Parts: sequence; structure tokens; C-alpha cells
Amino acid sequence: MAASYPGAIKSFTTKTNNVDDVDAAHINDIQDEIEAIETALGADLEEIAFVEETEATDSSDRSTTSTSYVDVTNMAVSSFTHQGGLVIVSVRLRGDSAGQPGVVAVCDGSNNVKCEASGSNAYQQPISFTAVFVMSAGSQTVKLRFKSPSGDNFHIKGSVFESKMKVVHQ
Repeated sequence: MAASYPGAIKSFTTKTNNVDDVDAAHINDIQDEIEAIETALGADLEEIAFVEETEATDSSDRSTTSTSYVDVTNMAVSSFTHQGGLVIVSVRLRGDSAGQPGVVAVCDGSNNVKCEASGSNAYQQPISFTAVFVMSAGSQTVKLRFKSPSGDNFHIKGSVFESKMKVVHQ
């Protein structure tokens, strides 16, 4: 079977020991995706030159009860000129115990989710992750969005721990 990447992001199902039968196609699909990523990256990663680093920081507290993604205010890097290729986004936030678990996503300017991470409702629990993806050349935007799958309040506590999103691109 042909790889989904780079035209799409492949979704995989989680397998459980002593419950699911793992078929050769499961492993072959993973190998196809890895090979497609390696082909896109090339054999010599030292040739990839990252030319710009930009970051968004904010010390505001934010919350949402939306079960659909909404923008995290002040957490966007807008209208940067990208040469095309890899983009690396590093995210550091802190949840708050008054809220419920939520999901934070790195999205492009069209709100396409590039990577997402679940946040905890534990007291000031850090939410840190890195997203690596490919964007086309031209003027681009990368932003954070968040949601509360349960519809309860999900808090980001920027006043205690500054929220930061760093974007490095070619």
C-alpha cells in the first residue's frame, strides 16, 4: 500500500496486547510512512538550513469550554515568509487545577491541525511538545488552538508560567 505522506497524515489505530491481532499490513503501513518521510527529508539532514526563528509569548490566563478548537489569544506567529520545507514548533504551556483536561494543537493559518497534545487538570501541569511538519513556500501563519473535549473549563495558566511557542523554519 502506498504511503499517505506527504499528501496526508496517516492515522494509526492503537493495538492492545492479547486483544488485537497484529497483521503484517500494520507494520508495512508504518514502514511505508517512515520511508516517505525519509524520502522527503533526504539523506543528508545537515543540508537543511533553518533561517529564521520567531516566537510568541504571553502571560495571560485563558480558558475554554468549547468542544471545537478555538484560537489561544496572542499565541500566533503570523505572515512569516517561508522558503518551503520543514517547520519546527516548540510549545510550552501550563494547565491549571481549576480546569479539566483539554487538548492543545499547533495549526497552520487555515486551522489545519499539524500536531496536538493533551493537557492535564493537575495543578499547574506543564504541557510541552514539539511539532515537526512541512509547509509550502510563501507567507505562512502558525498558531495555537485549544479545546475541552468534555465541554468543561480547560485553563491555560500564563500568569504563573509564561506561555511560549517558538517557530523555526527554512
